[in-house]
Amino acid sequence: MLKERDDQDQEICKAPSPSSTEDSVYKKTSSNQLLTLYLGSRELVARKGVIEPLKGVLYIDSKIINEAKIYGQLTLTFRYGREDEEVMGLKFCNEAVIALQQFWPRPVSAETDSLTPLQEALLERLGKNAVPFALEIGTLAPPSVQLLPAKRYTGAPIGTSYDVRVYTGKCHDFRRMQPRPRHVKMTHRDNATVKPHSNLPVVTVECDTLFCPGG
Repeated sequence: MLKERDDQDQEICKAPSPSSTEDSVYKKTSSNQLLTLYLGSRELVARKGVIEPLKGVLYIDSKIINEAKIYGQLTLTFRYGREDEEVMGLKFCNEAVIALQQFWPRPVSAETDSLTPLQEALLERLGKNAVPFALEIGTLAPPSVQLLPAKRYTGAPIGTSYDVRVYTGKCHDFRRMQPRPRHVKMTHRDNATVKPHSNLPVVTVECDTLFCPGG
């Protein structure tokens, strides 16, 4: 299960890329050092309503690679209230699983996706225990929105946000796992393409003025 480091939210390292210059890699390691997640970006990009798959590499320690089932999921959190006002079990947020996939062992029916240059570089560097993945998200994920309260607030962001969760278990339901897995924060944005010479709608309004004879 992934655990955030105390000193910083993300640990950024540099991975060699055979086809380009240095690429930034977002790395998250579990508290027991058995799982390490590598992502090339923390942004979900949508073009023409289609969200690109989230691609990365998962490193699995030799102690569990032959016996554990490892799942990954993308979770949407909709927070509509302040976190510091949650008392007596009251929660001002809802969660929805947008995508869920078994990373390891790879399902027999899983299709082989084309690897990115960053994935190829990480696989060559990390060795045989590294597993590439491509998490299909679909078209139902709304863009990330953050609301700023009028009063000073330092809790969880209000609005919509995304987390990537990786965990081990006998089933895909992470709620049965203890302790609960930590998160890698993601943002979702839409890339709108506007044609410079597109035909825009035009409306013409005509109004006749009437003059009455007067003395």
